[in-house]
Amino acid sequence: MIAERIYKGMNPEKTWDLAIFKVREGLYYLTWENPKKSFKGLADSESLSVEELEISWENSNLNNLIVFKGDEKIILDELLYNMEDFPFRDVNWGDLDLSNNEIMSSTEACEEWGIDSSTLRKRIGDFPEGTIRKISTTYAVTKFGMRCVFGSKK
Repeated sequence: MIAERIYKGMNPEKTWDLAIFKVREGLYYLTWENPKKSFKGLADSESLSVEELEISWENSNLNNLIVFKGDEKIILDELLYNMEDFPFRDVNWGDLDLSNNEIMSSTEACEEWGIDSSTLRKRIGDFPEGTIRKISTTYAVTKFGMRCVFGSKK
């Protein structure tokens, strides 16, 4: 299986190469690589095999290569924790698959994620642009948006 690179950049100090690879919606790899100490060059690749990313994830260390694996929320949390001014709009998340009930009401989303409606309403500002919209007295929300804010379903 192949993972496509959806973002390439550097940290503000220009000491770490950064890349996000998308396997599918809900499964991503975030790589931080010190170009002076690591010879893998993951960020330079347009696509990588999932096997290579898995090996890098299992063998990552804090000195020259750090790899995170997870859904949108895990990746966004790591970026927010490590980079205060990350350009989130530059990430090419790709076309969202709107089939298979991708868009749902806030009531359906709360039931599916096991949260109450007040929790969702408190986090409306945390949703990526275009993933939640008020319609009359309720909200329409995408599964992608729910994963970004609340993580994968429990």
